[in-house]
Amino acid sequence: MEEQNDYAVRLIYNGKYKKAIKILLEIEKSKPNLSNTAVNLGTAYELLGQNENAKFWIEKGLKINPSVHRGSEWIHLNILKAKLANADSKWIRENPILELDFGSGYFPKLSHDSNLKWDIDSIDRLAYQAKLQLRERRKFIFGHDLTMARLAYESANVEVLRGQMYEAKYRNGFKNEIADKLATVAVEHGLEKGKIEEKRLKMLLSDSFIYRFLLVIWDFISKPFR
Repeated sequence: MEEQNDYAVRLIYNGKYKKAIKILLEIEKSKPNLSNTAVNLGTAYELLGQNENAKFWIEKGLKINPSVHRGSEWIHLNILKAKLANADSKWIRENPILELDFGSGYFPKLSHDSNLKWDIDSIDRLAYQAKLQLRERRKFIFGHDLTMARLAYESANVEVLRGQMYEAKYRNGFKNEIADKLATVAVEHGLEKGKIEEKRLKMLLSDSFIYRFLLVIWDFISKPFR
């Protein structure tokens, strides 16, 4: 059974989605309710453009095992919800893929009503799950893609917050290379920029320590979220 599943995954990577689906449905029929089968079906259907079917199988996989794919499939589900809503940039700002509001300043800051517990373990887990989903999607998605751009952009914000928790220097405007690379990925995939995104990207993509430090001071003076 595991060999069949692995073969189906290889077919997905090779663009043979219909053949992969056929094999995965056979696995589901002979041994139902395997979370890996369900999420692989979700991926194959999404790549075929059948987002409703994809959502069904991702939801099923999460119901069977919320920890499937290192607990990252909730992000996949949010991406599918955005696709099914024919999301534009306004919709996706109001319904962020990572379910977090990063504030309106130059540097990200979680709002006071955020559901994310403010500790290193939570930030690490979120950053890791987002990285998994980004890594998988980059194998299949090229060029402009709204959900890919937003996931990379939101992940960049998470990495800045993560850096601030680990390293005091990042609070003072130093560059965070991981966040900067993610911001570049977001731009490459066609991130649609409103006022907040423009501000945030100025910070993320700047090579000037002095400029970043001034932005830290500006955020402190303006106190977003307060």
